[in-house]
Amino acid sequence: MMIAPFLGLAIYGFDFAHQVPWIMEFVMQGSFLRCGVIGLVITVFGLSREPLHCDTGYCHFKDPNIIIYYLNVDRKHPYFEIIKLIVMLVLFRVLTYFALRRRLTG
Repeated sequence: MMIAPFLGLAIYGFDFAHQVPWIMEFVMQGSFLRCGVIGLVITVFGLSREPLHCDTGYCHFKDPNIIIYYLNVDRKHPYFEIIKLIVMLVLFRVLTYFALRRRLTG
């Protein structure tokens, strides 16, 4: 039940990424699942990957850079996404520690 908003934010805007308002983009940055998905997409399709193999006559997404541009993650780097995940992990652990400490002493 608690994970549903994070799942929604993780994939929101992947089909219309260039039309997402700035306020929604800011909210989506708070989703740890989105950081993981973006890091995975950049790692798999970015970083100067060779063109994908295609058996049909026309493949629009044969060039991985088109996928990166279409998802609007061309300005992001996987190391930055990993750093954001680590910062969120530490922040949530510290908040949990203080919440439990307050609950047990009060």
